[in-house]
Amino acid sequence: MKYFFLILLLVAIIINTGCIGEKNDNIVAPTSTPTTLTIIPLIPTVQSTSSNDSIIQIKNNALNISYNDLFRDNEKYIGKTAYFRGKIVQIAFLSGNEYIFRVATKKNQYFNYSDDIIYVNYQGSRYFEGDIIDLWGRVDGLEIYSAPWSNTVSFPKITGYYAEFVMKAPPYSNTSTTISLKPVY
Repeated sequence: MKYFFLILLLVAIIINTGCIGEKNDNIVAPTSTPTTLTIIPLIPTVQSTSSNDSIIQIKNNALNISYNDLFRDNEKYIGKTAYFRGKIVQIAFLSGNEYIFRVATKKNQYFNYSDDIIYVNYQGSRYFEGDIIDLWGRVDGLEIYSAPWSNTVSFPKITGYYAEFVMKAPPYSNTSTTISLKPVY
C-alpha cells in the first residue's frame, strides 16, 4: 500500500515537471508560488461525515443484491452501492482506521452466518471478528488472490461506505444445552 502511494507521487512529479506529455514551446518560467500535491484517499470516508443526509442517501439508494447474482454478474453491479448484512469472519488491520474485512453473508437457521464471503475495504469504526454488521458499500469487482496451498480464491469486492454494529455473533453451537448435575449416593 505504501509503495502504491510512492509510485503515485513519483508519477505526479514526472507529469508535473513535463517529462511526460505533449511538447509545449510556450514554456512559462516558474513563479515563486509553491506547487502543492493533493493526494485523495482511495477509500471514501463517508463514515466520519457530520451530515446524516449522505448516510441516509446511501442507505436509501443501496441495492439489495443476492450473493449469487453479485458473483455471477459482477460486472453489471460495478460502481453501484449495495447493502449487506453479515458476520465478520476475518479482519486485517492496514493502518489508522483502515481495515480489510471478510464478511460471511449467508444466514443459517440459527442466526449465524457462514459462506457467501465478500471482501471489504473499510475505513471507520473498529469492529471485531464475530461481529454482525450492516454494511453499505460500492461494488468494485472481484478480489482474486492466491490462498495457502496455491489455490486461487475470488470474492466480490466492496469498498465500505458505512457500517453499523448489529450484534455479537451467537456461539457456534446449534442448540442450547443445560446440564444439571445430581449428586451420586
